[in-house]
Amino acid sequence: MKLTFTLKMLSATCFFSASALSLAEDRVVLTNDFSRDELAVYAQSLEGGKRAFPRKFNFPDHVKAGKVFGIDVSHYQGKIDWTKVSGQGVSFAYIKATQGSNSYDDFFERNWVAVGKLPDGVSPLRRGAYHFMTAKDSAGAQAQNYLKAVGKLNPKDLPPCVDIEWDFLRKNNKVVLDEHGNKIDQWASLSSSEIVSKVHSWLDEVESKTGKRPIIYTNASWWNTRIGEGSGLEDYKVWIADYSSKSLGRESPVTPKKFTWLFWQMTDRGTIKAADMNKGVDTTVLNEINDGLLSGLK
Repeated sequence: MKLTFTLKMLSATCFFSASALSLAEDRVVLTNDFSRDELAVYAQSLEGGKRAFPRKFNFPDHVKAGKVFGIDVSHYQGKIDWTKVSGQGVSFAYIKATQGSNSYDDFFERNWVAVGKLPDGVSPLRRGAYHFMTAKDSAGAQAQNYLKAVGKLNPKDLPPCVDIEWDFLRKNNKVVLDEHGNKIDQWASLSSSEIVSKVHSWLDEVESKTGKRPIIYTNASWWNTRIGEGSGLEDYKVWIADYSSKSLGRESPVTPKKFTWLFWQMTDRGTIKAADMNKGVDTTVLNEINDGLLSGLK
């Protein structure tokens, strides 16, 4: 299976000076951040129903002809042997780079470099980098944190991605609950217009520096609660986390209104036996008819 990227968005190249990319000394290693699957499972608890996919989506056994699948990883997966991942039906991998204004994933550089060195053969594995946006830090500082970690993007690198969903308050490494016993989403302190402004600022800054139009990772439940309709972000492609059985039935995730989905993360229990990845990894399918954004399945 081969994925060819044809649009100008996926062929632009950006350049940064070495000095501009020096990492800040006060950056903090991510150790107690919420994993994507924790947040997606939380979203599923709000919707009810069964999981969309079996608890284990096995690469390459469950990869269907004509479909393009990928994974996203962070420090939660530990050390990954990407040479063993390659050729197992995994066509792309998004790698967590940063969170907030000064936190970074200490496995990012290792993963980013390793995927970038894989041979571009019959089954290429494309790489992308994502940033988890926090409610309290400024958009500009968060964009710079991401850009410094990622550096120069290659023509075949996937679009930058911003992950915006629940940002639960934590103190002393524990989730803080309100008087009703509910987790506190720090985005609740901002209006929908303030959230949109923050997201727009990050997107604009990253696009101007990379030459690639970013995508937005989110969950429809969070988006509809915190932002709603008429955000002005509808021309951005979205990556949706949705594990619901209803979405499986129609083979399409629930998205915020007027958005077109590019990626659908449909399970958090992917496995790649050949690479000894058996503890579960977020698994995503590409919407290959997404207005020609990504095309060329062969």
